[in-house]
Amino acid sequence: EPGDDWILSYTPERRDPDDREMVLVRLTPRALEELYIETKDLSPDARQAGHSAECDFCGEQVPLEKAVPNKREEPVHKRCYVDAYGGPVWLEDY
Repeated sequence: EPGDDWILSYTPERRDPDDREMVLVRLTPRALEELYIETKDLSPDARQAGHSAECDFCGEQVPLEKAVPNKREEPVHKRCYVDAYGGPVWLEDY
């Protein structure tokens, strides 16, 4: 039916904000059902993959809300930052 479609939008993170491009995808009811079938058995970690990044030092996943930028502006664990550069006072309690 007209009006039953959903629009999914995604804007990838980029170092340069000018490089960010919003992607819009129209999802029909059938596509929504297929998407649900594909994702219903995913673990919470797999479902939230966009909320974490690979640590630039150790390669493990680090939640973005707990990550700190290294000197190349890549997300890293606080403990990895301290191991690599020594810790400023605000990172000592990682």
